[in-house]
Amino acid sequence: MVLGLVLLTACAQEPVRIENRASADYGRDQLHQAVTTFVKAGRTPTAYAALAKRIRDLLPTMDKAVADEAELKLTVLALAPTQAVKDLPMAEQVAALATTVWPTAFTDRLRPPALSRGAIRNEADILPGAQETAADYLLRLCAGPLGQVCRDIVPEHHGAMLAAHAVHRFNERSRSAVSDCLVCGSDPSWRAAVRGWEDLDTVNNTWIRELQKAGAPGNWPVAGPGAELDVSLPEVALSELGELMIAGQPVAASASERALRTLVAGGKELALHARPQISLARLRELARQFQAAGASTIALVAREPRYPWQRRLYRVALGKGRRIEEVRPNDTLQIMLRQIDPQGPGLTRLD
Repeated sequence: MVLGLVLLTACAQEPVRIENRASADYGRDQLHQAVTTFVKAGRTPTAYAALAKRIRDLLPTMDKAVADEAELKLTVLALAPTQAVKDLPMAEQVAALATTVWPTAFTDRLRPPALSRGAIRNEADILPGAQETAADYLLRLCAGPLGQVCRDIVPEHHGAMLAAHAVHRFNERSRSAVSDCLVCGSDPSWRAAVRGWEDLDTVNNTWIRELQKAGAPGNWPVAGPGAELDVSLPEVALSELGELMIAGQPVAASASERALRTLVAGGKELALHARPQISLARLRELARQFQAAGASTIALVAREPRYPWQRRLYRVALGKGRRIEEVRPNDTLQIMLRQIDPQGPGLTRLD
């Protein structure tokens, strides 16, 4: 802290008065020091988290002008760590950004406490806990303060949904901050940063609606008391059009047997995500196809009927297991599972 010594009338022998000059610039010098530290640290996500915390700590000392400058720099400087990982798999983006960069996007615009007039969102609910993992953090956000964004999406897609939401928030806030900045017009780098956020937001808008459709819990059967806990298994899925999908990619009919054999790789169990409307007849066809590839048991993936839509499994097979009555070939998968539920967990025979 910079301290200035102000001597009053020496002849009157009054004591030396010590002024705190940090308050005179409302934290601007310390803001600039924090930004310099971030830049020297390589503009990494971890360095950004430290910058954001330092600015939050300084906020009570700021007036509106310094808070506006902090908002400008905080929203613009988030672009570098975001762009650095934008081409990585989503799981890696989540690991890098979820608890470091995104929390700033999810909070409200910076305002001095004297001018805030009550936050729209409780910052304590938005910021991650010290020991909170990225996965737990996203689950908590989607259950509460950001529920309108991702509560009705299964957890596997929370990362992508909140990545897009963070970009959208930074886009809006940086554009507003630069627009409010009277001296930014002479430096094109500020507008370039806004365009960077706009470009990312535009790209996200090309896939966000499809992700919302794909992640809707209604794409899975509803699990009941006959379901078992989820375990890690090789998995295939059926698309809305009935295509066989592996790792999110369609598999041509001519290549399906080889692809399934590779996926099973000596195992005896294969998970299947099929929509609840699929018929029992079609399910039996798939079971024969999987059996030919070496998988004697199918683990049908279902979801609990409430957030966080946890995965559950029903195990079925051809030629073995307990029988279920009162199901017809044209009955749906969901109807079949309701017939299984009274019997509790266990292997059920499909034929």
